[in-house]
Amino acid sequence: MKTKAIIEAVRDDLAANLPAIFNAEGVKGVDHFTIGSPANQEQTFCCVRLASLQGKKQIEFIIHLALPGVSELESYGCIQAVITYLDDEFDPTACGFDTSDYELRVLENIFTHGDIEILFSVMLNRELDDCS
Repeated sequence: MKTKAIIEAVRDDLAANLPAIFNAEGVKGVDHFTIGSPANQEQTFCCVRLASLQGKKQIEFIIHLALPGVSELESYGCIQAVITYLDDEFDPTACGFDTSDYELRVLENIFTHGDIEILFSVMLNRELDDCS
């Protein structure tokens, strides 16, 4: 699968699966699912973008939740929803990789009075043998 197709597939899969998980966590969720960065600072977004590529062995992408006006407590429900998605719903083999792992960073943007930015760095790994 090509890089663009992987990013589009992840965005589409998030849009299809994450709203129900947000609902199960008791949180509102996001207004938009996009590729790239949030389009404005007044709506909530779930964005997907490429972070790095290591040949055929690994691709890293970012799942970025932009949550303006969302309380810190509610943002924890959003974090748990993405963790649930990555642990239970996301299938790296659908993107041509064998395994996945992720790391979370939470940023609070003081310039917009507490808007919360949640960044999941997701690594997809492919096991390559010496004969490839």
